Amino acid sequence: MEVTAIETVTRNKMRVFLDGEPAFVVSRRSLTDLGIREGSSFSDEEAGEFMKKVYRLAAMSAMEILTRRDHTRQELMEKLSVRGYSEEISRKALEYVESFNYIDEERYAAQFIESRRGRDSLAMLKRRLRERGLSDEDIERAVEASGWDDSEGIKRAIVKKFGSEEGFAEADQDTMVKFVKGLISKGYRYQDIRRFLL
Repeated sequence: MEVTAIETVTRNKMRVFLDGEPAFVVSRRSLTDLGIREGSSFSDEEAGEFMKKVYRLAAMSAMEILTRRDHTRQELMEKLSVRGYSEEISRKALEYVESFNYIDEERYAAQFIESRRGRDSLAMLKRRLRERGLSDEDIERAVEASGWDDSEGIKRAIVKKFGSEEGFAEADQDTMVKFVKGLISKGYRYQDIRRFLL
């Protein structure tokens, strides 16, 4: 393995290329601590030891991200990529982080669902969770455990727009139709909305 190039990313950050491929971004200090410079080459044994240090740096970066809030595995992969780590290094780092149960997608889903209660429709909630890399099975389990009910979001939207359910019932036909269409476009089902029309 050879350090084929080191390029400046910012005043304090350097991108390291291993065997011609961008591998990771580190601070100038970490570059010195790792003891590498352009043209450095490593035997297989040295490469293994060197990469352990790089994986550790990436794992520490992932754990630092997790100190702010929970993330899914996919979100962490994306954030490590933005920080300049290759897919292989990010994957290895996350294997290490996962070995300590620092990534808990079930807990993440439960917290996310609570944060969106009364704001999203079930369809929108599921879409948002899929975008964050959760599987359909994990999403279904988390939704079921939460006791999610779309009527909370519908009621909240009605009160926000009309001041009360009574205000909604007294609205003119055109306003009501437009409002209902808006709710449907946000993923609410007509059969759930209809309960508030009676």
